[in-house]
Amino acid sequence: MYPQIPTILRPQELLDKAFSRAAKIDKPDQEAVWRIKKTTSAQLESIKDVLTETLEKYVAAFPNLDKVSTYERELVDIVIGVASLKKAIARVAGAVETLKQVLEEQHRIANRTLSIQDMKQAKRAAIGRASSIVEDLDKPLRFLGTSRDVLRHIPDLTPGDPTIVLAGYPNVGKSSLLARLSRARPEIAPYPFTTKTANIGHFMWPSGVPAHKQRRYQLVDTPGLLEKPPEKRNHIERQAAIALRYLGDAVVFILDPSEACGYDLPTQERLLALVREEFPGAPILVAENKSDLKRRKSPHHKISCATGEGIPELLEACVKAVPADKYQEIFPEDAGRS
Repeated sequence: MYPQIPTILRPQELLDKAFSRAAKIDKPDQEAVWRIKKTTSAQLESIKDVLTETLEKYVAAFPNLDKVSTYERELVDIVIGVASLKKAIARVAGAVETLKQVLEEQHRIANRTLSIQDMKQAKRAAIGRASSIVEDLDKPLRFLGTSRDVLRHIPDLTPGDPTIVLAGYPNVGKSSLLARLSRARPEIAPYPFTTKTANIGHFMWPSGVPAHKQRRYQLVDTPGLLEKPPEKRNHIERQAAIALRYLGDAVVFILDPSEACGYDLPTQERLLALVREEFPGAPILVAENKSDLKRRKSPHHKISCATGEGIPELLEACVKAVPADKYQEIFPEDAGRS
C-alpha cells in the first residue's frame, strides 16, 4: 500500500554510511593547513547531508496521518498504532533539526580557525555528537522499520477506487472468478487484520477508450473472513469486516448449485442472507458458478469460471451496480457505457 517507503537503516548502519562516505573525501592543496581545512569542511558537510537527508527521506515517505482518508487512518491504527507512528516520526524529525544545528556549529568552528588541532577537534566533536543523536534514535528507527514492513504488505485497497467484494463459501470459485474478472493473475497479499490473505484484482473500465477516460475498479476476496457469521468472528476479524464494509461499493456473492464445493445450497443461501446484513447499503449481485455442471432456474447470473460463460455480462453488471460517482460527472458521455 505504501511502496515508496525505503528500507530503514539502523543507527549504526546509518552512521557507517555517513562516516565511510566522508572518509573518502580528500581535497588537494599544496598547503597542509588549507588541505586539511578544505577536507574537514567537505567531510562535515557530507556527514550532515547523508544523515539529515536520509532521515528526512524516512519522514517524508510515511503517510501524513492527519491528511489520509478515514479508512487509511483506522487501518494504520489497527495494524501499527497511529499515536506510536506519529511519535516515532516526530522523534526522527526532531533529530534532523538537532543534527543540522550541531553539525553546522562544528562546521563554522572548523572554518573559522587555521589551527589544525582545532579543526580536528571540531571534527571529533561533530562525529561524537552526531553519533549520540543518531544512536538515541534506535527505538524509533526500529519501530519505523517494522512499520514499513507492515505497511508495504497491506493490500493495495485504494479508497478512491470503486471496490467490489467477492463473497461465498470456499471452493465455490471466488479465486477463479477474480482471475477471470481482473483478466490478470490476482495479487495475493497478507491482510493485516487476520492470518489469512487478501486476493486483490483490478480492471479498467470502460474498455476501448483512452486510458485517461478509464476508471480502475478493485476486486477483493478475503478467504475465511466473510464465510464466518459475524457472531463467530474474533475482534480483529470484526474490524476487518468493518473495513471491507466501509470500502465495498458492491458485492458479488457466488453460489455453487452443484454443491461440489462441499456445502449444500441451503447453507450457502444462509450465508448470503448474512452477507446482505453485512453490507446493508451495497448492491449485491448473486452469481451461480459451475453452470457447466449444473444449471437451475433462478434470477441469478449464470456463470462458469471454467468455460468463461457469463463472465463478460457479470463484469458489466458489476460496473453498473457501483453507485454513480464523480468519474461519470467528468465524462458523462461514457456513463452509458458503464
